[in-house]
Amino acid sequence: SADRRDYTALGSNVNLCWRLCSRAAACEILMSEGTYRRVADLIAADPVEALTVKGFAMPVVAYRMRVHTRA
Repeated sequence: SADRRDYTALGSNVNLCWRLCSRAAACEILMSEGTYRRVADLIAADPVEALTVKGFAMPVVAYRMRVHTRA
C-alpha cells in the first residue's frame, strides 16, 4: 500500500548499540555513556572497563545496568 513505509536505522549510534548488545552476557544490559547520562537519575548502573569496539577508533565507555532479581 502507499501508506506503508519501510524504515531502516543507520549510523554510528545503531552500530554501537549492536556492538554493546553482542558483548553483553545473558540477562545483562550494556549501554553507552550517552544513554547512561540520559537515564542516570532513573536507573542504577556501574561503569565497565572501556571496550574496544569494531568500527570505533577509541575505546568506548559503557555501563552495566544493575538488575534486581527476586530471591
